[in-house]
Amino acid sequence: MRRLREALVKLVSVVGVPKPLEAVFCMGEVEREEDKDYSFSREHWQSGEENKKRGEQWLAQIYRHNDNKTKDMMAAHKDLRWLSVEITYGLYLSDHTILDGIDTELVVLSGIMLQNLPRETGWHLRGIRRIGVSFENVELIQQCIEKVAAFCGLQLTRVPRVKDIEHEVDESTSSG
Repeated sequence: MRRLREALVKLVSVVGVPKPLEAVFCMGEVEREEDKDYSFSREHWQSGEENKKRGEQWLAQIYRHNDNKTKDMMAAHKDLRWLSVEITYGLYLSDHTILDGIDTELVVLSGIMLQNLPRETGWHLRGIRRIGVSFENVELIQQCIEKVAAFCGLQLTRVPRVKDIEHEVDESTSSG
């Protein structure tokens, strides 16, 4: 339950609060008492320099040199860059105490891809490859996400395939 709850908490930064909150309420309706986890993993969370540094380090692993382009795209929107570094990556996505980096990227990629967002899906297909998931496994993951989308009545018509971004995974061959 703790890992499932952690995935839902991380999804807040990707899809917003209502859907993960609804999922928690639905789980609570069927959850047995012996399966409940009353721990509070963010009891001591604080924003600050250490948090910012952790966010920047995780951004560097996922985006590498491509983050400069993203930073430039946000130059006139500094509040959103701050939100990305300090909150989305600093507080949520770089916290690997319950879900490791690969599990975190699985949550992020799924949450973004199910929204049919081409640019961000490409970034996170590239990111999950950069943290060590093989091309073949990322393709399988993408196929699973597509099956979930179909089950939910969603059509993923705009997202790239892993083969479309593969040339960007290695810094020496990437242009953007």
